[in-house]
Amino acid sequence: MAGREWGDALESAPFIRYDRGSFGGRLVDQFLRQSRLAVRDAIELDELQGIVQLVARGLGVALIPQTAAQGPWPRSVTALPLGDDTFHREIGLVERPRHSRQPVASRLAEYISEAALGGKM
Repeated sequence: MAGREWGDALESAPFIRYDRGSFGGRLVDQFLRQSRLAVRDAIELDELQGIVQLVARGLGVALIPQTAAQGPWPRSVTALPLGDDTFHREIGLVERPRHSRQPVASRLAEYISEAALGGKM
């Protein structure tokens, strides 16, 4: 798949789908519909590492979030950038008024703000 356009890769190979019942899977499904891509579903699961392993074994292609927690891709996996079509998850923090904020919640809010600003705090 290296060197191919991501849309062509998604439409031409079996698609290993991120479970549509999960939040991330719904985002993927919405992205595919908005992009008007016709994929050939092969399997659907909610385990990202399982999806990566199926792709690594050459069983198809997938559209999953790229996170720091997953570590590097296996050597047999090629990540194709979505370019201007990249989409992101939105996260938020709901908390009590400042006077009752716990120190750990304050630190979490700082980390979220820092990450949202790309570390430019």
